[in-house]
Amino acid sequence: MERRKTMSKIIEVKPLKGFKIKAAFEDGVVKVFDALPFLDNASLSRLRDEEYFKGVEVGSHGDRVTWQEGEEFGADMLYVRGVVI
Repeated sequence: MERRKTMSKIIEVKPLKGFKIKAAFEDGVVKVFDALPFLDNASLSRLRDEEYFKGVEVGSHGDRVTWQEGEEFGADMLYVRGVVI
């Protein structure tokens, strides 16, 4: 199955306080995404653990950010909902 093309791939990610993610994209844009509003979702509940949240990584194709147990946010979500810094 072919994945759809994202707006821009994530090249670097850094967890921030308050369950936020700083993401740098290949087009040079850097944004901060607030994950907190999404953490009430049962499939993302483990991310409420601040230490676990800090384990965020760029997915293998740059099309998402992921955590050890498979939680993820797509690059498009971070790009559209993130705030440019």
